[in-house]
Amino acid sequence: MGTAILKPPIFLDPDKFIGLRLGADAFIPVSAPDADGKPLFQLPGSSVNPILYLAYTATSFLGRVVEIIFRGESQQPHLKRFYEADMAMHLMRMAREGYGISWQPELAVEEVIAAGRLVRAGEGWSAELEIWSFRSISNPNQTILELWRSLENDVR
Repeated sequence: MGTAILKPPIFLDPDKFIGLRLGADAFIPVSAPDADGKPLFQLPGSSVNPILYLAYTATSFLGRVVEIIFRGESQQPHLKRFYEADMAMHLMRMAREGYGISWQPELAVEEVIAAGRLVRAGEGWSAELEIWSFRSISNPNQTILELWRSLENDVR
């Protein structure tokens, strides 16, 4: 089980836009824990007992990331699509309530994991997401320029 590293899928004209890499975050599978603190739903699942899957919509960026994760694995997970949404928060709430497995940005679920309300649902099966900010080079707005300088200083 590997970890996919994904570059930003945004292609902006470099003569018109400038980008700044702000950081990265792991995108991990999570599940509610059972009474022993183990995942209720553990990857890869089985054909006899597929895992209930809380999916992102196919057209969402994070939905495409999960598909990339699946393509990078030698063993395919056995999933049964149970619920679909385009917002991570909805899927996290459903996972926390024990309805299935969901992929989440680790920074978004670290407190819930620390509190024991979610656990990782398998090693590997993850991706590293890069976090970027972009701005138009021709934008003269002073507030935007000050914010950009502040971001540049924080990244360094």
